[in-house]
Amino acid sequence: MADRRDTTTSKARDELERSLIDDLRTIIRIVERDADSTDKRLGISRGQLKALRLIAEQPGIRVTELSAALSLHPSTTSNLLDKLQRRKLIRRRRGGKDQRVVSLQVTAMGMRVATETREDGGALVSALTALPDRDIEDLAESLRSLRDKLDSGGEEF
Repeated sequence: MADRRDTTTSKARDELERSLIDDLRTIIRIVERDADSTDKRLGISRGQLKALRLIAEQPGIRVTELSAALSLHPSTTSNLLDKLQRRKLIRRRRGGKDQRVVSLQVTAMGMRVATETREDGGALVSALTALPDRDIEDLAESLRSLRDKLDSGGEEF
């Protein structure tokens, strides 16, 4: 009898896991669609927007620090910054004795873009804000656990 119960439990769990995967895929599609809409509205990419926000949050951040925070190669970061600078969203400043060191500042226009998108928050932020505190706590704990399992490189599987 225990074998049949284990099989039933296993089937129910398999169905639940498939349902969760489908839900996660749907959530990812919705968030990507929302982000694409923001990209088109602002005329900058998600990567550029992420860099702009980091610069706004950390005025004077150096290019090397930004590269590390974005997990990008310095040359890729430099190309990204060229685009932001052409749009007059950031300024680069060389300073001090070592002219190779470049610090970054957002312009007033860049701050408006960074602030506008932060306040807008998008579909995901709106949905999370609408959830009760207990649901947020449970979701955060579950997602951290899932992320940790994925980050372990499969060692725990």
